Amino acid sequence: MDAVAEIKARVQIEDLVPQYVQLKKVGRNFKGLCPFHKERTPSFYVSVERQIAYCFGCHKGGDIFKFIEEIEGLDFRGALQFLAERAGVTLPKAPPHERERKTERDRLIELHEKSTEYFKEQLWETDDGKKVLQYLKKRGLKEEIIKSAHLGLAPAKGDALYTYLLKENFTRNEILASGLAIARDFDQGSSSSQGVIDRFRMRLMFPIQNLAGQICAYGGRAIRDGDEPKYLNSPETPIYHKSALLYGLSNARPEIREKKNAIIVEGYMDALAAVQAGYKNVVACSGTALTENQLALLKRFTNEVIFSFDRDNAGKAATARAIELGFAQEFVMKVIVWDGKAKDPDECLRENPKIFAKAVESAAPATDYLLTHFKEIYDITSIDGKKKMLADLLPFFSRVKSPMELDEWLKEAAAILESSVQSLYDELKRFQGKQKTLSNPNIKYAADDGVAAAPSFKIQEYLLGLLLTYPEACSKVNLLVQPEDFEDIELQNIYRFATTQYNQALGNQTLSLKELERKDILAVYVESKFGDMSWDTVEREVSETVLALIRRKFNHQKKSLLTKIKDAVGRERECLLESYQEILTKEEKLVGEAGSQK
Repeated sequence: MDAVAEIKARVQIEDLVPQYVQLKKVGRNFKGLCPFHKERTPSFYVSVERQIAYCFGCHKGGDIFKFIEEIEGLDFRGALQFLAERAGVTLPKAPPHERERKTERDRLIELHEKSTEYFKEQLWETDDGKKVLQYLKKRGLKEEIIKSAHLGLAPAKGDALYTYLLKENFTRNEILASGLAIARDFDQGSSSSQGVIDRFRMRLMFPIQNLAGQICAYGGRAIRDGDEPKYLNSPETPIYHKSALLYGLSNARPEIREKKNAIIVEGYMDALAAVQAGYKNVVACSGTALTENQLALLKRFTNEVIFSFDRDNAGKAATARAIELGFAQEFVMKVIVWDGKAKDPDECLRENPKIFAKAVESAAPATDYLLTHFKEIYDITSIDGKKKMLADLLPFFSRVKSPMELDEWLKEAAAILESSVQSLYDELKRFQGKQKTLSNPNIKYAADDGVAAAPSFKIQEYLLGLLLTYPEACSKVNLLVQPEDFEDIELQNIYRFATTQYNQALGNQTLSLKELERKDILAVYVESKFGDMSWDTVEREVSETVLALIRRKFNHQKKSLLTKIKDAVGRERECLLESYQEILTKEEKLVGEAGSQK
């Protein structure tokens, strides 16, 4: 048994998927809200029989490997390694000629692993590193957390990392593609290797991991006074998209699932201080303001977030913006507000962990926080102040999806503004009329109509799903539908497979792995849409689908011929008209035969 087969034998999809999605049993399958796109009506189905997890809204999913690829953001090799570790399967080492064919992604991940080793060595074994370790200890970090977070030091020398990576057999192009070095124009007297300089120099390095725990980027904090910017982050690369990753999430996921919430902080040091204090469900914005994509990622693991941003005006503005984004994704949200003068969670935890613990315990609902925040900004004893506060609140109202939640919030705001709920509601409607959308146009969600929101499941695919689920129905189809009636080669092969499985006298059709998976998805589609149908219903559905398929085929042929007839003259026109009449005759015959089977 090869590794893939052994992993599939040990990891059942019905055990794997519930770690990411809440499922409900429906007939022979399970269903739940899709983890890949936003929806209210479940269109994500898990088939125990076929070992498939698939969303008929956004068309993502497949077997256990495809599911992990999608939800963990991995390629097949990464998913294989991920599931092998889970299943306790030892993967064989790739032969030398295969190792040479590693993908760009594999090479960049390896490059970051080597760079992390180098940075750690610089932190623990150099004089500059010892000074940085002293700084970290003054900031309250213990040796255990420094090591577990893989912190390191980028040395001051301009091309130290670049030179090291070249010796480790990485190419100039690979190092530049990683974002860890920059191509520069230098004077002839420059000592930099090949016109390349390290991006990070004399900086404390915070490795950033993807969901699989692989290091794919860094945040670097300046050590020397005067170095700007204070924090420098890796640029966008083939393996790192900062708006779609959260610092610490790969390690925090188990605790987030257990506690059913996540604490979001702004900085790397905030996150590490919180983890050290026992808050294992903490993540940080990865060198960027919190984004919709980051929240969408977090939504896979929890419906509740607790914001703990800095106490300054920038932090308060970031909190307000995060709440606005959170409303759009229907999170339950709270905000941590601690007593005292500490400016951020890191400082609060160092000065008095009990104060922070109390603040976490008494975290305010996001609506209460916002109303208090805007009351502090505006003089609501004046009409002008009330109007300004309402203007700031309207974008938040507009994001709220739950009518009940909106109603409660409007009541609270109306009481503070000394207005009526109806007048606030009227203002909201006016505001929404001016706004076509407040959503980020770069994020596109599938239609929220459950299985019916599957436009690419065409009538051909529906017919195949019926035949695969109810093979006996093939007897009603063989003489009416030909493989060539299906629009692509995969569907043609699946049709041949379905008919030959029912009647082996028709031959034998084997399917590729991709076709086998598509076959199973088509069957799950029918199972999820209709459940167990009576034979009378099956016959009716098959007959009506075949009839629609025949009519669609002949309509296409007739439309094509009519276009040609329009421009034809003489003998050519007569021949085309004869062909058109033949099509009408064939259509009438087949439609009659299909109709007689209803």
